[in-house]
Amino acid sequence: MSGFEVAAAVFGVVAGTIDLIHKSIEIYGAVKDKSGIPKALRKVSDKLPSLEELLRGAQAQYEEGKLNTIDKQTWDIAKQEIEQCKELCQELQDLLLSAYPKVDAGNAGRLWKGTKTVFSSKGKSAEALLKEIWEHLDTLAKHQIISNTALLKEIKSLVQELCPQSTTTSNQSINGDVHGDITHTHNGDKVGGDKFGGDKVQGNKDSHTHHHHGGTSKEQ
Repeated sequence: MSGFEVAAAVFGVVAGTIDLIHKSIEIYGAVKDKSGIPKALRKVSDKLPSLEELLRGAQAQYEEGKLNTIDKQTWDIAKQEIEQCKELCQELQDLLLSAYPKVDAGNAGRLWKGTKTVFSSKGKSAEALLKEIWEHLDTLAKHQIISNTALLKEIKSLVQELCPQSTTTSNQSINGDVHGDITHTHNGDKVGGDKFGGDKVQGNKDSHTHHHHGGTSKEQ
């Protein structure tokens, strides 16, 4: 395939990724009462329009011919990145479908108690998925396929808030209440906001114990 053909294939995948994100936005938008949704999940859901805007911006640049100087090797890299990004967006959409009640569910829908984190079928939280999605988008930006760096930085800021890298502690605020310092490791990623209402939640049997005190919490 020529560079132009690979570029066309890349933005075919981009279009599909945009559709997935837009559908996820609709799923979240259909939830009438968002007050009880766990904070991390709500923040990820609120950031979905930024993901859509970021990809639509790149799509517009491509259609306007502003990416024509990019070489084939770069497009080959971009194709791998956007394909993985699309898979993650599909996983995130599936997670949201399981997390949020259907539009017609009424009172029979999920009643948020603030006591659990929803994980995808692969054991990832919404914030962990957002982190991986951001990493792929950041790679596309480094190759000048995505140019809205300001919007990308906004997404990065949320990722750093919800998924602090390396062993760190962070004050987690649940429904407006600070519950002390929590550090949570899940599948090698740091995931914040997993402790609600005083209950301890572990992603899987390999997760480390959370020590929750009024001060600093660390994992050894």
